[in-house]
Order: sequence, then C-alpha cells, then structure tokens
Amino acid sequence: MTAGVVQHARITARLDARASELPPGRPLDPMTWAAVQHDLGRARFHRGLAIGTGISAALALGTGAALFLVARGRPRARFALAPWWLSSGAGLTAQVRLP
Repeated sequence: MTAGVVQHARITARLDARASELPPGRPLDPMTWAAVQHDLGRARFHRGLAIGTGISAALALGTGAALFLVARGRPRARFALAPWWLSSGAGLTAQVRLP
C-alpha cells in the first residue's frame, strides 16, 4: 500500500511540475500529450493499487481478529499443530475445529 501511495505522489508531483512549465493557452504537442497521458495512467494504477491493498489488509486484519476472538474462548483441544516434511520442503499444518 505504501509503495502505491508513494509512487502516486511522485507521479502527480512530476505532472504538477510539468504543468507549471507549460505556457498557458498553447496546445500540447503530441509527444508531450502522450507522456502526460502515460503518467496519468500510471498514477491511476498506483492509486488503485494503494486502495486495493489497503482494503485487503483491513479485511485480513478483521478476519484475523475475529478468528482470534472466536478461538480465545474455546478449549485448547480444538486447536492442533502438526509438522510435515517432504524431500522438497517442510511446513506446519494448523487445524482449528469450530462448532
């Protein structure tokens, strides 16, 4: 999320600087127009990236907090951890039994 916010700020600052350098009342040449449109598209993408990752982070945090609160009042026998390993790697399996 932070990367999206920072990149959006950098691109919009660059667009603002470019806009202040342009003479008022004159149309843009095609190269400048294409560059401005490209930067606007990138700024839109990074803003969407920041918003999307912020929403998904909030959902993940809310889901984790809800699961933590549900599991907090449950007896310990409903939660089990089991290690596993293969020739290609190892891991840990968590099992939660909800009513």
